[in-house]
Amino acid sequence: MASRIMAVKGLNVAASFRGRLYVNVIVVPSTNADQFEKFCKLNKSCCPLLQRSAPGDTTTKPLVRDSDIRTLLPFYHVLKNGHEVERVTNLTQFPWNDMVAFYIASISHHIEEELIATGILDASEENVKTVPHYKTNIMCKEAGAFGSPLVVCMFPIPKRLLERTVAVTSRLETLIGTVVHIGDPSVIGIKDITKPYLGNAFDVDMDAVVPVFWPSSLTAHAAVKRAGLPLTFTDNMEQLIASDTTVAEFIMKHPPVHVDTKPQVVTLKDKPFTASLVSESAVLSLRGLEKEIQDDIGERGIAKLHIADELLRAALVLSHSSFVGIHFGFPCNTNDEFPDETDGPLGAIALGKALKALGKEVTFIASYYHVKLVQVLVETFLRNKACVVEFTPQRTHGSGGVRAAAQTLLFHNPTNQMSPKFDVLVAIEAVGRTEEGRYMTMKARDLSEICKVSPVDEVFIQAKKSGKIATIGIGDGGNEIGMGKVHQMVVDGIKNGQHIATTVATDHLITSGVSNWGGSALVAALAILSQCPVHSPYVRRGILPDTPVLTKEVLNTVEMEEDILKCIVGLGVCDGILQKREMSVDGQPFHPVHKEKLQRLLTIATLPIGITEQDAAIR
Repeated sequence: MASRIMAVKGLNVAASFRGRLYVNVIVVPSTNADQFEKFCKLNKSCCPLLQRSAPGDTTTKPLVRDSDIRTLLPFYHVLKNGHEVERVTNLTQFPWNDMVAFYIASISHHIEEELIATGILDASEENVKTVPHYKTNIMCKEAGAFGSPLVVCMFPIPKRLLERTVAVTSRLETLIGTVVHIGDPSVIGIKDITKPYLGNAFDVDMDAVVPVFWPSSLTAHAAVKRAGLPLTFTDNMEQLIASDTTVAEFIMKHPPVHVDTKPQVVTLKDKPFTASLVSESAVLSLRGLEKEIQDDIGERGIAKLHIADELLRAALVLSHSSFVGIHFGFPCNTNDEFPDETDGPLGAIALGKALKALGKEVTFIASYYHVKLVQVLVETFLRNKACVVEFTPQRTHGSGGVRAAAQTLLFHNPTNQMSPKFDVLVAIEAVGRTEEGRYMTMKARDLSEICKVSPVDEVFIQAKKSGKIATIGIGDGGNEIGMGKVHQMVVDGIKNGQHIATTVATDHLITSGVSNWGGSALVAALAILSQCPVHSPYVRRGILPDTPVLTKEVLNTVEMEEDILKCIVGLGVCDGILQKREMSVDGQPFHPVHKEKLQRLLTIATLPIGITEQDAAIR
């Protein structure tokens, strides 16, 4: 019988066990068995169910031949009302007619074996440790009495091997699930990586390696404890069953769905290091979107300001967010009731709609001069499903309280800035101050008098300074929030650059021929990511969605965009260049210029991921 048992004390596995399916065992009363099976199926990435017994069945076939589950392991945990009351060497003393055994693949040990086999993980004697496991802030799907925070296992991986690590372990996706998180442990609720829930922390230089987390089958143990049933049994988590089935046999019967998909690791933040995952095909699609919006119809020289892959990084940051603040506003028509221009509102509302469809909480941060406009747009096109807050520091904090007002808007506790209200802020065609503190149009007209009443750029300055809230800027000229990231390029390469260049930088900057296009491209990018077979499970941490998000729910149609433009023009908003209330943006008519551009972006978003318009035309 001993040949069936694998000790879990380190990285080195006996040769006779290598390549086998390693199995955890959970035993529950038959009255709760269906609920537990449902829990496993709802959370299959962390509870890969291999086999369920009939009530009272003590055999373990076909996983292990000629064995009795009651005596197979060296000892077992006995739980009553969710608490361990004793450890026993066999379970024959307990009534069994009403008990059902569940056999679940032990995820961490299959990951470990794969990483050793491919040379990614060092299996030398000094590195022998029990794999560390941690409880996270990610909640599994509940089924009856069963529910639990996701438990994860962690392996330290050199940064240069991250992509290879994801690729080699993805071959076992149907057995071990997908990577849950790469980088900063606090993102998933792990406060101290040196104090695991179970196992030994790796004594490594965390500046040299990156913690990578996978789901753990110990989630099932946590769920059973949390259920608090009168009587349950589990394995001891120190020894596992090495089944008669091999991993190769299992994968042959249950191959990964997207076996040819190539994952890419994209850095989101350097300190503390945090990364996302996306397929190579999705990256190609997003680069197609980014290329499409570089059309410089205003001949401003926007190409000089372009930073490659900023659309990709911005979209990934938004995809991972839960709470997003959006701001637009360039009051170049200062004599009008609504001084905004037609560039900005369309992209902002389209982005708000997309984020709501993806389950995010959205807040529009409005300047005093256009609160009514923003409220009308949110009511009409978002059905009041987003909040609108006005940022006017003089009303809330008096003179000189701009910074304090911004921090109050951003944080639940402005004093320590430890509890941000937002994950991400996005500015679309929003004016930013120059080095001299002025707010300038492209023609170097000073808008400071109206802008200083609601200096929303201060909100972005404080958010970026905190390091706790990501910031995204979208612009087309050099004077918009975000363009401070390329300040010198604006000064040197854009007309009137020395007078109009803003110093307000954002973490990510999307440059576009028209800012509305940048907003629409960001929406299209989010739609693509929501369908990406690599990114979608990663951003969900392997947890199944309540309802799959459809691409059409994320995207605005051309007709919807036209309706938004009609609405704001009807309210009195003018084209910023023509200074007229017309169906145009930046001096170009909606038909055909903007309509055709939007249609091309929508086409890229709805084509199979990685396929370009040119590819589709050839087909």
